[in-house]
Amino acid sequence: ATNTCNEKCIWCCWEEHRKDLTTMTWELLEKIIRNLARVDVKGLIWTGGGEPLINKHVPEGMELAKTLGIQNGLFTNGILMTPDIIKTIIECCTWMRISLGASTPETFEKCHGTKDFNKIIGNVREFVRIRKELKREDLSAGLCMMVHPENYHELYNEAKLSKELQLVLPCRT
Repeated sequence: ATNTCNEKCIWCCWEEHRKDLTTMTWELLEKIIRNLARVDVKGLIWTGGGEPLINKHVPEGMELAKTLGIQNGLFTNGILMTPDIIKTIIECCTWMRISLGASTPETFEKCHGTKDFNKIIGNVREFVRIRKELKREDLSAGLCMMVHPENYHELYNEAKLSKELQLVLPCRT
């Protein structure tokens, strides 16, 4: 949906996203989703060479996909998750992963090139609150980490953070 990103991750292999600000129009996105439904595609993952939520049409695309019987999954960095977008994610997705890659603001800034760690944690807390309010505890959500020499030492603490934030839900038998 876009090649643009709002981070500058040290491990990113899509350096061009800092130069290529291409974002799909609603017309193209809608056409692609409808064509996917026509050929009976079952799932769509919102990810790519950039941050999917930079494209303002992605939430509407999730809604259309769901309406057409296509399941949605999302990889995001979590920076742009407003309450309205969070509600759409919760209503339309079967899973979501936030690429945090750190358990401290210092490591996050070193790895992602932004100071958005606390904003993302706040957005995750809002996600968890709305997910509970909408009774969508079945929606799988978690943090994910690109393991790198600059952040590997925080892997365990990020897993603990995910549990503390209640992203990782207990297994049900």
